[in-house]
Amino acid sequence: MSLRRKVIAAVSFALFLLALVGSTRGDSMLMVGRGGATCLIFLQESSSNPTWDYIYHSWAEGYMSAINARNTISKTDINLSVDSLQGRQQVDFLKDYCKANPDQTFVFAVASLYDQLKLRQQ
Repeated sequence: MSLRRKVIAAVSFALFLLALVGSTRGDSMLMVGRGGATCLIFLQESSSNPTWDYIYHSWAEGYMSAINARNTISKTDINLSVDSLQGRQQVDFLKDYCKANPDQTFVFAVASLYDQLKLRQQ
């Protein structure tokens, strides 16, 4: 895929996320599951019970899998491999992102993780 098409696809995806998230925060936004929670909520729930790590990470894996499925169908981007950053490392990445961006919506942490995995794969 040409660099121009990659940029167009990345910008389209970013605009899609921005339109989806808008200025609304929390679980009331148009986001299924824990992706609509703020990073602060993720950190609070995660510190209260380790099971939340699994819940949020599972949501993140599902979200990234959906992107992979879309990419497979549309042939617009690479299919992501998570070999470069394993499960616990992914959770740690999400926590680090959220500590630095507590007001952001969790889906943005996952989008940042996805971008990091893409960079490691190329």
